[in-house]
Amino acid sequence: VRWVSLASASHPEVRKAEGKAVQLTAQRKFAAQQLLPAASLDATALADRATRDWALSTSPEGNLKLGGSLKIPLLLLKERGKLTQAQAKEDAQRLEVALLRRDVAIGVRAVAVSLR
Repeated sequence: VRWVSLASASHPEVRKAEGKAVQLTAQRKFAAQQLLPAASLDATALADRATRDWALSTSPEGNLKLGGSLKIPLLLLKERGKLTQAQAKEDAQRLEVALLRRDVAIGVRAVAVSLR
């Protein structure tokens, strides 16, 4: 049993598949972030043209320009599709890792039986 766990943890194909699973998890998280609304807030100090004094250094009353925006797509069809695709790829990769671990365990057990 110890040999099986050691082989499944250090086998190069299993490690490669686990690395790809980690990458797909990151892609799924990124796709989930695309569903969040995008917000921005802007503030600009305006200069007095006569004296060239900046509003924040003297008096900020009336010499400040503020703006903000919030983008929320209505249907999010494209983003939801990408998230669903990323989740499906992640699930398939998890199954691939489990299959590779099982194949490695079967191989190790076969070698152990043949050595007895």
